[in-house]
Amino acid sequence: MAVTKDQLTRPRVETGRVTLEGGGDVEIRPLSRASALRVHDIGQRDGIAAGEAMLLCLGMVDPAMTLDDVVQWMATEGAAGDVEAVSRGIGVISGMTATSGKESYKSPGE
Repeated sequence: MAVTKDQLTRPRVETGRVTLEGGGDVEIRPLSRASALRVHDIGQRDGIAAGEAMLLCLGMVDPAMTLDDVVQWMATEGAAGDVEAVSRGIGVISGMTATSGKESYKSPGE
């Protein structure tokens, strides 16, 4: 069965949530392919931390954070686990991880 243009261009996942280890949820959204490529290019040019900061800036909905906010959060002592969890969540719902295809039918957090 062929897909339609409308099927290809509609968002697959609107938003998701990541529950932080210390409590509280962060609302995230998937990145477009163009945004994912931007994150990749920044990571290649400026290093992994810069790419991850852009990923978080683009993918966090609530709380929304500027790039400077994200860089400050990433530099906060003890934040590494939360940063990793949110980053991983954005990667999964954006289809940017090796297992994303297998998980795409699940809602985030499952």
